[in-house]
Parts: sequence; C-alpha cells; structure tokens
Amino acid sequence: MDSENLAYSLDSRLTSNFFWLFLSEVFSKGLIFIGTIYLARVLGAASFGLYSLSLSIAICVWFIADLGVSLYGAREVAKNRGKAQEFLQILNSMRFFAALILFLVLCVVIFPISIPSMTKKVIVVGALYVIAYALSSDWLLRGIEQIQYVTFGNAVLSSTFLVSVLFFVHQSQDATIAVFLHSLSYFFASSALLLVLKRKFNIRFKFKLSWNEFKIHLKELWYFAFTFALGSAIAPLVIILLGILSGQESVGFFSAPHRIIMLILGFMGIFSFSFYPILADQFVHDSESFLRTQAIFQKVMLIVGIPIGVGGFILSKGIIHLLLGNRYTPSVGVFNILVWLIPLSFMSVTYSATLLATKFQRLYLIAIGISCAVAVILSVLLIPSFGIIGAAIVLLCQKCIILILVIWMFQQHIHRFTFFDGYFIKVLGASIVMGVVIWVAKINIFGKIFVGIGLYSLILFLLKVITKEQLIRCYSLLANMRRKGFVTEYRSDL
Repeated sequence: MDSENLAYSLDSRLTSNFFWLFLSEVFSKGLIFIGTIYLARVLGAASFGLYSLSLSIAICVWFIADLGVSLYGAREVAKNRGKAQEFLQILNSMRFFAALILFLVLCVVIFPISIPSMTKKVIVVGALYVIAYALSSDWLLRGIEQIQYVTFGNAVLSSTFLVSVLFFVHQSQDATIAVFLHSLSYFFASSALLLVLKRKFNIRFKFKLSWNEFKIHLKELWYFAFTFALGSAIAPLVIILLGILSGQESVGFFSAPHRIIMLILGFMGIFSFSFYPILADQFVHDSESFLRTQAIFQKVMLIVGIPIGVGGFILSKGIIHLLLGNRYTPSVGVFNILVWLIPLSFMSVTYSATLLATKFQRLYLIAIGISCAVAVILSVLLIPSFGIIGAAIVLLCQKCIILILVIWMFQQHIHRFTFFDGYFIKVLGASIVMGVVIWVAKINIFGKIFVGIGLYSLILFLLKVITKEQLIRCYSLLANMRRKGFVTEYRSDL
C-alpha cells in the first residue's frame, strides 16, 4: 500500500480509535455497571446467581456460535476494506445460523434435565442473547476503524438495558425478566449497527449461505473460533461448576465481584481494539512501524493496568460494601483475588492481540489450550474444597499461565525484549507508592481514589513516563478531530 493512500497518520488513527472506544466504554459500561449493581441488590444473591448462571451458559454457547468471526473478521476487513460487504454477508450469515441451531440444541438438551422449571426457563430465555448478538456488525466497524459507530451501538445496548431493568425488574422473582431484557438489548444494538452500515457506508446485509465461500475462510477461521471459545469460556464454566457444586447463592457471591472485574476489563477493549486493526495493517505493509506501535501498546497497558490492581486490592472491602452492600461481605475475598486479573490481562493482551494480528494465531491457540487444561484440573481440585475462593484462584492461575506463554511466544517468533526494564520498574514503583498512601490515608473511599489517581499521575510525570510534549500532542490531535466533527473518512481502497 502506497503511503499516499493512508487515510491518516498512526497518531491520528490511534487517537481517533481510542477517543471513540473510551467514550463508548465509559458511557456503555457505566450504564451496564449501574444496571448490574441494581440487579445484584434487587434480585439478591440467590436470584442474581441464577441470572449469572443463565448468562454464563449463554456466553458458553456464544463462544461456539461466533465461529471466530469477531477476531478473524476484524483482521481481514482491516487488510481489505473493499470486501467489507462480502465479509459481512457470508460471515454474519454463518454466525447467525450457527447461533440458531445451537439455541435449538440447548432447548432440546435442557428440558429433559431434572432441574426446577424456573431454572430451565431462565436459561432458555437468557440464551436468546446468542441469536441477537449473532447479527451484530461491530467487528466490521472495528476493522474499518469506524469506532464512533461502535460507540453508538454500545450506547443503544447499554441504554436499553439500564432503562428496561429499572422499569421492569423490582423483586427477586424477576430473574426471567432480567435475562430477557439483556437479550432484547443486544437485538436493538445489532439492528442499529446494521442500519448504520446501510445508511452511512452503503454496506447492506442480507443472508447468504454458501459452503464454497465459507470454506475459503474456514482454514484461518477455525483457529480464531477455538481461540475465542477457549480463551473466554473458562470463567463461565467455572461459574457453572460452582453452581452445580455450591448452589445459586455461592454463584451470586462470586458473580457479583466477578462481573465488576469483567466490566473494568471491558475498558481493556479501548486499547486492544484501538491497536488491533493498525497492527494487522502494519504487519503486512510496514514492519518498522509495526514494532513501534506494539511497543507503545505495551507501555500504555502497563501504565493503566498495574495501578488498578494495586488500588483495587487495597480498597476491596470499601468497594464491595459501597457497590453491593453488607449482604455481599463474603464477596470481598473473591474481589481481593480477582482484581489481579486486571493488570495480568492488560499486560497479556499486548502480546495475544499481536499474535492474532500477525498470523501467529496457532501459537496463541496453544497457549489458550494449555491454560484451559490447567484451569479445568484446578477447578476440580479447588472448587469442591474452597468454593468461591477456589474459583477465583482458578481464574487467576489461568491468566498467569497465559501471560507467561504469550510473552515467551512473542519473544521467540516476533521480537525479543527485556520485560523488567526501566519503564516497567517506574510504573510499578509509582503504583506501590500510590498504594501505600491510600492505605494509610484516613479519608473516605472517594477521597482515596481521587488522591491515588492524582499522586500516581504526578509520579509518572516526574519520572518522565508521561511528558508534557505527549500531553500537548494528544490534545492537539483531539482538537483536530473536534474541528473535523470527530468523523473519520471511510476508505474502501485501503
């Protein structure tokens, strides 16, 4: 690709992607966060456990139904935008019919099982989410770096979810209504994004079933399918196993802090989806820029991930009591463990996303497979004896294994680097100092959070991890985006 055909510079692309993803995550995850906390309080631990169990089963089904399209489709569209409509029609059609078939299979399997009829009803209604989300085109919009429209879709999703649960969920018996509203929100969001593609880019979706065309993608697609399924299925499977062995109330005590952590991890998508399409593009066309971009990716994730883990661990009791109430005191220990998923995930995604963007998805699949096998073994050993604490340890161990393996694979096949370099030491040191200060400070939790953020930022500035020139450049890029109306030109010839 000739440099004259680039739509905008790397800095502008990253700033545009980051701005819209940040806006999307803050708004949409914020509303979903409020809705989740509301449900945890209104439904109570047992009914919220049933709600979480239903979503966990639906998510496990979704990991199979997605067929790897979320990752593979974004990468392929990023490399060949002229075929966006072709990718949308064939990949979303296959995903939709896979979702429909799996939903029907779930219905056939679940009804003969000897469990309460209410549980069956909640599970089936919750699984409608799989069909609704299968129509979403968010992966395509990320691939062509039209992130502002992903923001719009997430706004539709989160607004629908929050408003509907506030209006229709009022007591512990409303778990079925809650999971239905969750699925309905995804249907509205998927429909909104398809309408955006039609109106803004003249990309139209219609069902297209062609086995010959599907086989063209299948060679690469199955790696993404297995990677996506294995990489994301362990947490729902742990919740399902916890429900079987310990009951719905234990699921509620585990799921409430876990969903808080997962919502925070959703912000990781701001960074990974900002960098992912650019890394896929640069790997093919500009190897030098690719390495620079990947290094920036690593530094950004270190700056954000490590202090959240340190601060969250110190403030865990106050966070749980503030958000969920004293009834969820058993969740404090779980939160203390799960909060370390944040820095581990923020660090590992810089390597896993790069492996996926550079056709090393086979290696990442191996890493995921090994970590999942260990997690399954640990689940059988720890959950029966240690319950919700054992479940939390399983997820933490899995993430540690993934981080170690993807770092090793990255160094062996892409680029060698020193992990514990001066940059890492500075960020870690600033986080520890921040943690000590908020631990000893005799102020309320809001004051501790404010002081912690201010102190951490000041230390990074003094250590020149963040410079005045970088802040001015980011401001200039955002100001330039504002003058242009925050709209990035779609170029199908890139």
